[in-house]
Amino acid sequence: MKKKIKLIISIFIIFTLTGCYDYREINDLAIVGATEINKIDDNYQVTVQAINPQAPDKTTNPQAPFVIYTGTGKTIQEAYRSITLTSSRFLYSNHLQLLIINEKVAKEDISSIIDYYVRNPGIRTEFYILIGKDDNILSITTPIDEIPSASIKESIENNYKYYGVTSRVTFSEFVDMNLNPNLEIVLPSIELTKDIPTKDKDEQKDEKSNEENDESSQDETSNKNTESTEAKSKYLLSGYAIFKDSHLIGYLNNEESIHYNILNNNIKNTIITYECDKNKYLAIEVIDSNSSIKIKNNNVEITINLEGNINEVHCNIDIKKSENISKISKEIEKKLNKEITDNILNIRTTYKSDIFKFKDIIYKHDYNYYQKIKNNYDEAYQNLNISVKTNVNLIEKGNILEVIHEKN
Repeated sequence: MKKKIKLIISIFIIFTLTGCYDYREINDLAIVGATEINKIDDNYQVTVQAINPQAPDKTTNPQAPFVIYTGTGKTIQEAYRSITLTSSRFLYSNHLQLLIINEKVAKEDISSIIDYYVRNPGIRTEFYILIGKDDNILSITTPIDEIPSASIKESIENNYKYYGVTSRVTFSEFVDMNLNPNLEIVLPSIELTKDIPTKDKDEQKDEKSNEENDESSQDETSNKNTESTEAKSKYLLSGYAIFKDSHLIGYLNNEESIHYNILNNNIKNTIITYECDKNKYLAIEVIDSNSSIKIKNNNVEITINLEGNINEVHCNIDIKKSENISKISKEIEKKLNKEITDNILNIRTTYKSDIFKFKDIIYKHDYNYYQKIKNNYDEAYQNLNISVKTNVNLIEKGNILEVIHEKN
């Protein structure tokens, strides 16, 4: 009996002493904060932004806060592994924050990106995903946040909270959009801008000489971003990238993107500008938004309820009077009804992509009608009758009620 007990205890101890099969020391890892995927000819190009653990020591041995590695291959996996030719550490992507897919890849078939990231158990799928309009976005340094991936992520968060042009789309949400046959893919986009200040002749000659080598010029610009009050190259979050059958077909502008977010209840705060007099404007801050879409046969009824504050007034209007507030509300409702309807119709005509999820709504709420149109939905989509009704409730008028006039 004692021998059996000893044997059981021994077996139990053996199991408790086992380790992880894929265990790696942290000193052997390169923590990847962001990845950018591009296509060069027929090969994938993977660029990773790895955190530099030596960077915090800025006194004795100052170093860049991140390191850029690039690899190429016929597959994404091969491109990743080819980076080991230049990196002394294993790329660890479990803390990935951003994935930027270049528009050249997205125009071919963005669903090809999904397979690698879904199959890889070492990558969590809650990172944000964007479409890149330019190459080498991750190489741009940012003046305030030392690590570009963290800066871009914070910009996405702030834009979602305060402006509403873009939103947070995680990789898992992207996968859901791709796998649902009733949905089209819609993703935020990012691009680079260049602000070139006025220079003297010597500076212009130096810049012209530097620009002869694109790669060298880009590295110099990136480094100088943190050395002046105004960065020469900056990233810019721009309107949504829209898809048809997993292929990128175009982009929304800022206004269309805000309207898209309003219709999808994906907005926390935004600004509506209303022309209350000739070349004079009034700014409304939307602080609450709720939308509903009802579809019966081919009739689409969209109801939008907005609450907002009057934050800026350039017109000679008495906002103490309730009738004036009511007039402003009605005018903004009329303005939004027209703009949102026009944008829906324009997107439908131009891109023929159902980014507003009408097909999915029909599937969930009017299945009999869905069965009739599912095999010829593109034609049915073009024949949908769209009506928009907006209700605006202005609840605050700022700290003062009178309009401040200029002195004569």
